[in-house]
Amino acid sequence: QIVSQKDSYDKLKQRLDQARTADSVTPFFLAYEEQRMTVQRLHELLEDTTAQYEDAKKDLTRWQQQQDEQESKQEQRRQWDLESSRLLEGKQCLFSYRETCEKHKEAATAYQKADAQAQAAQSEFRRLRNAYYVGSAGILAKELETGMPCPVCGSCEHPDPAKICESMPDKKQVEDAEKRYEQKSTKCREWGEKAASYHSALEQLKNQLDRYGIEPDASIEELNRTYQE
Repeated sequence: QIVSQKDSYDKLKQRLDQARTADSVTPFFLAYEEQRMTVQRLHELLEDTTAQYEDAKKDLTRWQQQQDEQESKQEQRRQWDLESSRLLEGKQCLFSYRETCEKHKEAATAYQKADAQAQAAQSEFRRLRNAYYVGSAGILAKELETGMPCPVCGSCEHPDPAKICESMPDKKQVEDAEKRYEQKSTKCREWGEKAASYHSALEQLKNQLDRYGIEPDASIEELNRTYQE
């Protein structure tokens, strides 16, 4: 009976030791389970974060591509605006060149006409002036007396005195002819200066056309076609 009680006691003690061991292990087990669950949640969070990162990366790539495309379009637009502005300036320069060409031709023609008129007025003035001088000499010669000095040359001998010119102009006619000559000369000089000014402007416009790569005889339609291409 004592042996039987001892066996019962040993079994009871063994159960008690197991119970004590279980009670001491339980907190560590619970802590382990808690940490395991935390690690699992962190792993799931990492997977979600990684997926979000990949989605964000794709979105960023798409956004960057859109930005690149937009910048490319903007650059193309800027280039188009520059070319459009350059074409407009070139056409305006071409218009100015052709307009100045017409003005230069008009001025050159007017100058040639004014020069011819000035030369004719000069010839008429000189003719009248010479006739006046010859006529004046004839009037003076009429008053010459033998042995008396000539009021022009001072000689006392008068072998061939000047004759009176019946078509002698008066002083006013000579002065009027001189005024007409001066007026024609002034007009000729003015047209000459205008023609020279237009010629200088044409040279400057030609240089500008060269910088734009435009020939003076180019057509507007040709320029527009070149720009569109």
